[in-house]
Amino acid sequence: MRHHDNAGRQANMNTAPVANARARKGFALPMAILVLAFLTVTIAAAYAATSAERTTNEAQRTESKAYMIAQAGLENFMARRNETKPNGQKWCALCGAPPVTTYESTTVALTSGYAQVVARQIRAGDNTKPAIYLLRSRGVDTSSFSILGGLKTKTSQQAERTVAQLVYWNVNQVNVLSGWTATNGLDKNGSSGTISGFDNNSGLDPSCPPKKPDVAGIAVPTGDYSATGNFTPQGNPPVQMLGDQAQTNAAVKIDWSGIINGNRIQPDFNFPSGAAATAGWPVSVFSNGGYPVIRVNGDFTLPASGGQGTLIVMGNLVISGNNMWRGIILVGGQMNSNGNGTMLGATMSGLNTMFSPAQLDSAQKLTASTLTTSPPNAIANGTKTYQYDSCQVSKAAGGLASYSVFPNAWMDNFVTW
Repeated sequence: MRHHDNAGRQANMNTAPVANARARKGFALPMAILVLAFLTVTIAAAYAATSAERTTNEAQRTESKAYMIAQAGLENFMARRNETKPNGQKWCALCGAPPVTTYESTTVALTSGYAQVVARQIRAGDNTKPAIYLLRSRGVDTSSFSILGGLKTKTSQQAERTVAQLVYWNVNQVNVLSGWTATNGLDKNGSSGTISGFDNNSGLDPSCPPKKPDVAGIAVPTGDYSATGNFTPQGNPPVQMLGDQAQTNAAVKIDWSGIINGNRIQPDFNFPSGAAATAGWPVSVFSNGGYPVIRVNGDFTLPASGGQGTLIVMGNLVISGNNMWRGIILVGGQMNSNGNGTMLGATMSGLNTMFSPAQLDSAQKLTASTLTTSPPNAIANGTKTYQYDSCQVSKAAGGLASYSVFPNAWMDNFVTW
């Protein structure tokens, strides 16, 4: 019995480890499944987080683009509203004539979207205060897309942003002293022709302002006017002596350096030379009734077809033949007038006398023509007529008017409905 028991115990001892080993078999498989499941959940969560972050970043990017489009549209409208295209059409086809116009709008096309710009009058103007407008620009990013399945997908829900700015209609009034103001002096040869400061505006045209008070026929520095053949200008007074050169420049009240060096007046047509102006003379714009602002960086001879609007010439200007100009003429150098044409509006010449030496150096870099602060006297020959006309001055000055911003009156995320 004892021997049997020992054998049994020995058998039990030999078989126990085998039983324990069999009980532990298959533990690695559940552990592997658990690890795989954990990795799968982690990767899925990371993917979801990355996708969400990418979607958020894309939304922020398109929102920023929409903001930049809205702001660019606002600035484009303010800078280019008065522009005239080469075909004679207005850059802003639906714009009117502030301050009479109470509402105007346009769509500004940009590279990755467009901006819908609206100007609405919120206060009418009068002789003592300007008209105030709310300028609103809604930018739309047409390049917007959504993130679906990790891929960029075009979406119909385009990002939008609206900005607004309070502005006022700034009418750049031209200080008209006479029918022909020559800050460098004027010599009239012969008894024929007319230089008059009597307003030619009848005041009956509804598109024109009321008739203005008469001005001098000619305005020059004291002692710098001569005439032959018993010629007598017309005006109140016929000839106005403005004092010495400094007093004359101050009386004109034109920021000539700001116009030439600072682009204070934005031209519709900016020609680098007289030859370029002759080649690109905008006859079609005149035919369509436009009064553009034309700038010539150099000497220039007015074409026989004439024109209308505001003509800015940095150098010398020659007018010959039977051509006609309606509006404003601003000449930096000498003006030489021949023939028997007619100028209705206001003429100013010799304005380079207003340059300081530093301003003259800056202006000289813009033109191949030689500029001087002491241009020769203007010369009036033939039977030309220089007639002050406040209606034509007003129409030409309309191209100089523009929206100007009120400081601290810009709004972001402006509410629209």
